[in-house]
Parts: sequence; C-alpha cells; structure tokens
Amino acid sequence: MNRIKKSLRERLGSYRTRYSRPALLFYAALGLGLAALMSYIWLFSDGVPARDALVVAKGQVAWLQEDTRRVRFTFIGDDRRFQYLSKANASDRVAEALRRTDRPVFTVRYQDRNQDGKRYPPNAYRVVYEVATEDQMIRSHAEVASAWAADDALAPWLAGISLGLSGFLLLAALYNPD
Repeated sequence: MNRIKKSLRERLGSYRTRYSRPALLFYAALGLGLAALMSYIWLFSDGVPARDALVVAKGQVAWLQEDTRRVRFTFIGDDRRFQYLSKANASDRVAEALRRTDRPVFTVRYQDRNQDGKRYPPNAYRVVYEVATEDQMIRSHAEVASAWAADDALAPWLAGISLGLSGFLLLAALYNPD
C-alpha cells in the first residue's frame, strides 16, 4: 500500500493544505456521517400518513409555545399535546391562527401511533398534519404533504454533495505530505 501511495505521490506530487491530515480525515468522516444520515432519511422516511389514517381532535387552545422549529399547543380539557412542525411550512400562519383572541374551536388531524405502531405515551407531542377552524382551513393535509415531500427531496442531493466533498477531503488527506 505504501508503494502505491508513494508512486502516486511521485506521479501527481504532493498537495499541501493548511489543514493537517487528521483534520482532513475528521472532516471527511463527518461528511460521510452526514451522507449516511441523509441517505437514511431519504430511504426510510414514510412521509405524511394518509389523511384517513389520522385521528381528529377538536378544542380551544389552552396553551401555545412557538419556536423556530415548531408550534406546540394543547386544548382546554384535553391531556394530549400537539405540535405543528416547521417542516410543514407556514408555521407562522398556524401560530397566528392559534393565537386568535376570539378563541374559536380548532380541528386538528394527527397521528396517534409512532412508526412501530405503538401508541404515543401521554406526555409525547403528537405531530399535526392539518389545522382548521369551523369556518376556515388554516393548513390542509395536502399542503402539509406537499411541503414534507419537497423537504424530503433535498435529502438525496445533500447526501450526494456530502459524499463528493468527503471524497475530495479524503484525497486531500492522502496527498497531504504532513
């Protein structure tokens, strides 16, 4: 193996970077890990469940918490916790509707079981795939499914880019004389 490396270096020369070989190998491994993660998401993501497989809950908002990744809320007299993920887009519109001061009754559709088919524990947040009031659709199941599909479509691209950059970093580490 050393003879092969040596002959390649003699033919191609060495490539000096400002990073050491261990650093380049670390970043390459990081990129390979990211590529593996994106590939896993791409291959094993089930996307949004079918609308008829979702459970319906109705109620007035008792509690609301927003951050950059989700909108969490509960209904008055209901122990279940719900979250609308930013991956579904328009989370600001959903949060604005849930904050309404006239306190309408909301209808949400959510999945009551995890991917293994087991029910969520009582304190777990259930992902919401549709939000509506009695007179207005805030975010439909079709809109959420479209947004999730668009987001999942990025995974193979990110995996390919990470794989390519990792290959480049591995080559740079191989030809780095340090």
